[in-house]
Amino acid sequence: ASGAALNDATFKLRKGAVTVDGSFITEVHVVAETGRKEGELVHAVFWANELNDFNTGKNMITGFCGKRPFFLGPMKSFSCGNLVIQVKHSSATFTTPEWQSTVRGNFVYDNLAGPTHRLDVSLRAVGSGMVAPGQTHGLVGQSFSTPGPRNGKRDVYPPWGRFRTSAMAEGAIEGTAEMYELPSGDAVEFGFSRFHATPQAADQGKLLLAAGEASAVDEGGDLGVVGGPSLAAASGRPSRRLSDGN
Repeated sequence: ASGAALNDATFKLRKGAVTVDGSFITEVHVVAETGRKEGELVHAVFWANELNDFNTGKNMITGFCGKRPFFLGPMKSFSCGNLVIQVKHSSATFTTPEWQSTVRGNFVYDNLAGPTHRLDVSLRAVGSGMVAPGQTHGLVGQSFSTPGPRNGKRDVYPPWGRFRTSAMAEGAIEGTAEMYELPSGDAVEFGFSRFHATPQAADQGKLLLAAGEASAVDEGGDLGVVGGPSLAAASGRPSRRLSDGN
């Protein structure tokens, strides 16, 4: 399971003509079963606030493997049961037998207030490269459960002035964004969670979908979720923890 924390930011766009009050992903949480013993989990966190002027940091990723803490900086790798983490200069991959999430650190350009760094996230299936319908969910993960693109509400920025983002993926996600909120970074249970669900297999006679890749990337302060089979969406300004995919 992966989740993200969003924090408010104020910044300039269009060469300073527009002042935007929006939000960016500042934490990415990855939780997986270790597979070593029943109920044991690994919880890894990529922290945007640990990135420096060179867009890297010696403790940019921290977490717990069971009860054992770990700290990772650039060019390090770590494995805990089913989860393998590989860190580059300002990005990292989190790989399980079924999924791979790539997180990239970046700057909040022309920042006026709020976080100075952001995180961009992509998710893809590994192994067979196929996903059974209904097997995944979350803001990003549900884009793998339908064969075509899911186009949601997006903010339209004015040519000048001040603008507050408000789009919350209406029309692209099941339910509302509030239904994906989590109480903590290591939480996996929400209304649509698939974390403890039994995996669906090809021999069950159900149509499998090509996995593709879905991403949560910066689009001027919105959480744009894109990819194919895609969820094209945007979320606005709240500072909270949301489930990306289970």
